[in-house]
Amino acid sequence: MPNITLSLPEDLYRKMKKYGEIRWSEVVRKAIAEYLEKLEEIETEVGSKEL
Repeated sequence: MPNITLSLPEDLYRKMKKYGEIRWSEVVRKAIAEYLEKLEEIETEVGSKEL
């Protein structure tokens, strides 16, 4: 599986560290997947309106 690196503001990182039991990579993976689904829905709607 490919890896990505991201930068976080220091305050956000400190808040995340409070919850060390959470698998943050999984949270981010799900958020990206949901965002992509929304983009694809919009793309489909726009494409169908152009016909």
